[in-house]
Amino acid sequence: MGGNDLLKSLGQQGDAALDVVHRAVAVSAPVDLQIAAHQLDHGCNKLIYTRNFLSAMKSKVLKKIAAHDLDLDSRAIRATLLSAKSIVFTRPPSMALKTQMTYWIRSSSRPWLRHIKVPTLLINARNDPFFPGHALPKRGEVAEAVSLEYPASGGHLGFVSGKFPGEINDSSRGEGFGSMFSASLSLRRENLVDRRKRRARLGPPRDDVDG
Repeated sequence: MGGNDLLKSLGQQGDAALDVVHRAVAVSAPVDLQIAAHQLDHGCNKLIYTRNFLSAMKSKVLKKIAAHDLDLDSRAIRATLLSAKSIVFTRPPSMALKTQMTYWIRSSSRPWLRHIKVPTLLINARNDPFFPGHALPKRGEVAEAVSLEYPASGGHLGFVSGKFPGEINDSSRGEGFGSMFSASLSLRRENLVDRRKRRARLGPPRDDVDG
């Protein structure tokens, strides 16, 4: 979720983000929360990961409600079935979200990827069990400042290979990752800077045309 929030924030801030962020990277970010929720509510994901994760989360939410006197229905949270859709109950009523779908749409970074100005690297394995490869953003869905790296394997944040328990792939080790990050973004940032300099020299576009 942190990667999704980062990408959404960068898209919402646009050029303003360049004042505080030089480069960014998001690994295994669920950029479309409707798709991620569907994945978490089915098969082994639901039986293993989702059940354990949401069971612990409900306990933490109830403690937060008690500690901060939050305006949330504790009984509804306790009665909620253990599914990814339960997360909607952790949001304050003031958001006035009528449906779970509205919540996922508003919280997803996908619509904002085309507005990102900071050179950003998005890394997702195509076999991520929480976000399927066919749903990953395509080149035409993201801004020019965004680089896409979709290795065939790696799972969710694991990027391991070989027999169990596996080994970390070289591409995700510190040195390999740093090289990939720099190579993907340095040229893109240079191009963006050069383009802005050319625009500055030419000045703002004119609406009128001299005859």
